[in-house]
Amino acid sequence: MQIIVVDSPNKRPIIKPIPDLCAEAGTLITQPVTATDPDGQRVIISGFGGVFNIGPDRQPLPAAELIPPAYARLINGDLVQNQPATATFSWQTSCSQIRDAPYDVTFKVTDVPIKPTPSLVSFQTFRIQLVGPAIKNLTAKPTATANGRAIQLTWDAYACGNPGTTISIYRKEGCVPDDPDKCVTGVPAGYTKIATVPSTATTYIDTTTLKRGVSYAYRLVAVYPDVNGGFNGGVSLSSNKACLELPLLAPVITQVTVDSTNTSTGQITVRWTRPIGLNPGDLGAPYQYRLQRATGLAGTNFTPIATINTTLAPTAADTLFVDKGTSSSALNTEVNAYRYRLEFYYTAPNGTLTQLDITEPASSVRLAAAPANRQITLSWQANTPWSNDNQIHDIYRSRSGPKGPFNKIREVKVTTPTYSFTDDGSDTFLADGNTARTLSADSSYCYRVMTRGQYTDPQLSRLVLLPTTARSSVPPPPTRPSPAPQPEGGQPELCGSELRGSL
Repeated sequence: MQIIVVDSPNKRPIIKPIPDLCAEAGTLITQPVTATDPDGQRVIISGFGGVFNIGPDRQPLPAAELIPPAYARLINGDLVQNQPATATFSWQTSCSQIRDAPYDVTFKVTDVPIKPTPSLVSFQTFRIQLVGPAIKNLTAKPTATANGRAIQLTWDAYACGNPGTTISIYRKEGCVPDDPDKCVTGVPAGYTKIATVPSTATTYIDTTTLKRGVSYAYRLVAVYPDVNGGFNGGVSLSSNKACLELPLLAPVITQVTVDSTNTSTGQITVRWTRPIGLNPGDLGAPYQYRLQRATGLAGTNFTPIATINTTLAPTAADTLFVDKGTSSSALNTEVNAYRYRLEFYYTAPNGTLTQLDITEPASSVRLAAAPANRQITLSWQANTPWSNDNQIHDIYRSRSGPKGPFNKIREVKVTTPTYSFTDDGSDTFLADGNTARTLSADSSYCYRVMTRGQYTDPQLSRLVLLPTTARSSVPPPPTRPSPAPQPEGGQPELCGSELRGSL
């Protein structure tokens, strides 16, 4: 028996390609669907998928696969039309339908040939990425809290997303163009999340390690909870970027000088600038400085030691305080370094003094001396908001005691926060005379180290600090072991430490 198969002359209908779409939740999506048939036959356009709540069998989907209504419609779908035929996909989206995964919509076109020719079909998938709208109108402005400097963020109320939606706040240093491409959710690279707040929030105060002279950029995104048993809700489009550089509304410490080195009657002079960038009439007067002190190079247990009222007048003597300690809190400048910071207050409209800002702490310099084999090694350090690195520090020596005279013997290029120099008795700076000679085992020597520093903050870099001086004295040991009695005072005897940083 011979079977002859004859190909059907019918050709498949064609759906015009539909590009994938990205849309913000809450928008009405309308997309024409056009189909033709090479044979000129009538066609039927239909659609199915989760957005219709219809499966390929034209039956409602199981409850677990449902999306929240409203469901999409296919206007003029499932009708026999002359070709070219057109149906319109229409879907009023909502915030409850946001999810991380895209929605797949499948369109089917079926031709209607003359019987008994069988019908042929073609399919076209239309992918929709539904994203959460961006949080609108983010702004940033400087403010202050009881803990110091702060930036206040505000934005419009956000009402998109399912219950459990939160808002994540991101920040980075620097304000450069970084707007994400359309339909890219989340924040651009380089941002760090600093907080999470409820979706009902419209403000946030950032107090996390804010630095003067640094531009900060902020962006917000909404974070949606999981829906439909595992589809991650994802995150919204990024908010607009809000940039701010904290203005210099606070004073700047410029000097912490040890005037007297003593275990019980030490004395330190502290100097500062008036608030840079603040005019006397900008905020309510009177103003007030509150100086605080902590013990140690890295001390953090600050206690108030002085309150100074001021009008910020240029002639007011309000940027200097001599700390002599008290009977209950003496300054032991021979053993300790001391660290200072300054709070600045203005008068609010209700008449109360309100903290505007607080300075970075600055410590006195500590100089130590250690004797060696006809050598003395000096080391010094400080903990200041300005940098003494990559500067020339001058070494002075006195062979006549702490009252001098002191001669400059060396210029030392320093690179690290802990500085050192070993004196072997030489003198390479001859402008004030040549004092070079071998260090004697039975003599004491006093030293002063004069450092130089500069603020690295771009707004303060023009403020070049005057040299910083520290003092120490120590007798060196003999050149070799000897049975003879050693001289007294084999350990460093500190004459004093002094920090000068006035402008």
